[in-house]
Amino acid sequence: YLNPAVDNHLPSSHNTIQQWTLRMYGTEKGRIQQKLQSSLSKIHFTVDLWTSPNSLAILGVIGHYISESGVLQHSILALKELDGAHSGEIQAVSIMEVYTIMGLLRKLDT
Repeated sequence: YLNPAVDNHLPSSHNTIQQWTLRMYGTEKGRIQQKLQSSLSKIHFTVDLWTSPNSLAILGVIGHYISESGVLQHSILALKELDGAHSGEIQAVSIMEVYTIMGLLRKLDT
């Protein structure tokens, strides 16, 4: 009653929080892609695979690069659940999917 403007910030349906989260994810993904594309350096990656307490295989990919302003930056590029065995082939396919989705193939340090 004291602040009717708060109604603009409250969820209006059962899927409002999901919509807000997906919208923010898309915005941040685009921002990170732009930062990676404009980096002064090639992009170096840290990749880690672990099993969560509920037995899910999770693959994490982090990109390391020099930003336009000359500062070393780190960005989380993916946390992916892997299906099946943790073989090198499955990991490689998943990592290449991340590189492709993020538009990084030309920025790879090979």
